[in-house]
Amino acid sequence: RQLGRLPIGTIMIPGTHNSGCYKHGDLSRKDAFQQYLLTQDRDVWTQLVHGIRYLDIRVGYYPPSIHNSTHPSEVNHISRFWVNHDVIRINPLSAVIKDVRNFLDVARGEVVIMDFH
Repeated sequence: RQLGRLPIGTIMIPGTHNSGCYKHGDLSRKDAFQQYLLTQDRDVWTQLVHGIRYLDIRVGYYPPSIHNSTHPSEVNHISRFWVNHDVIRINPLSAVIKDVRNFLDVARGEVVIMDFH
């Protein structure tokens, strides 16, 4: 149970690539398009329950458009961060973070590595 002084490179940590690229809600993409964008068939919560402890998260920030005249103080910046596959936004980053928080709340003592790109 103790990692002690083991170098991290000597530890096998199960992980997923583009961990947040799964179908979330009503993702309106054509099936042919989905097979290239969606790299996971389970949400992050389920990945963690099945033993994944390293999450590869590709993040994009989408500022308000110039056509949206929202005052900067009214902008919800949390909703501006999305999980991307390349330049295509897939899921809100908040959904991934919520899954990780919920998992860590019930799985005390577990370690989850989140690698943000």
